[in-house]
Amino acid sequence: MPQDKNRQRIGVKVSIVGIVSNVVLFALKCMVGTAGNSVSVLIDAFNNLMDSISSIIAIIGFKLCTKEKDEKHPKGYGRMEYISGLIVSFLIIGTALSFIKTSIERIINPQPLNMPSYLLWITAVTIIAKLVLALYTYFMNKKVNSIMLQAMVKDSAADAVLTIMTLGTLVVSRWTSLPLDGMVGLLIAGILLWTGAASFLEHIDLLLGKGTDKELAECIKKIVLEKKDVFYSVEEISTYEFGPEKQEAFIQVALKVSPHSKRVQQNIQEVVYDLKRQLNIDARIYWSVDTTGHHGTIQ
Repeated sequence: MPQDKNRQRIGVKVSIVGIVSNVVLFALKCMVGTAGNSVSVLIDAFNNLMDSISSIIAIIGFKLCTKEKDEKHPKGYGRMEYISGLIVSFLIIGTALSFIKTSIERIINPQPLNMPSYLLWITAVTIIAKLVLALYTYFMNKKVNSIMLQAMVKDSAADAVLTIMTLGTLVVSRWTSLPLDGMVGLLIAGILLWTGAASFLEHIDLLLGKGTDKELAECIKKIVLEKKDVFYSVEEISTYEFGPEKQEAFIQVALKVSPHSKRVQQNIQEVVYDLKRQLNIDARIYWSVDTTGHHGTIQ
């Protein structure tokens, strides 16, 4: 199975599991929050609903990512995964702002909680479910290294922590008159806002293009300079991302011998192959003017 198709298959499968799981959790937490008059639980519930929407957008992103390149988009549609992540971050930010307002109102005008004990056990079960979902997504993502699935892992783990906080609030509220429900709701909404903002900035960086990672540059140099008989040095490296599986590198090197010799051409082709095999990078190698006066490019 082609790598892109396998990536799509795994991504869609994990996303569907996420949709089903989060819809069930949303329904359970809505029932608990409504029955117990808890705004923090309701915020937690709608956070799961946002996760379901995120998974739907992730499926769309994975489908578009594997679309064949065409004349209009010669580099393919890999960056659609980044655009999908950007849309998700907007949804998270919008939801967080809405619940910040609701939580502040609950702090100003506190309302008594009415949470039966059996509903607390349901909340505890949802924590376990979220942790299982996080582990499942984590191990599946090791096969594809998707930024969307990576975000889903972090989100699921964070959701479990948030639900632990709401469960603690429901228990402690029985022995205090403080508006803990609204206070914890505000804290959860604030965390969601921070998560959404961080995700937004991360995806903006990916879409705008970041400079070459230092660690990656060192790996490229190491592979190139293994051919000591051919290369003096690596003069410059520029990398570009057109999606998680579509990286290109433009590498300027200084040659020790004429670029027209068969040995040089063979070594350059081997370097290009090694970069693709080891780092999954499509390399374009060109050489600077040296004492022979030669310059050119090869890929």
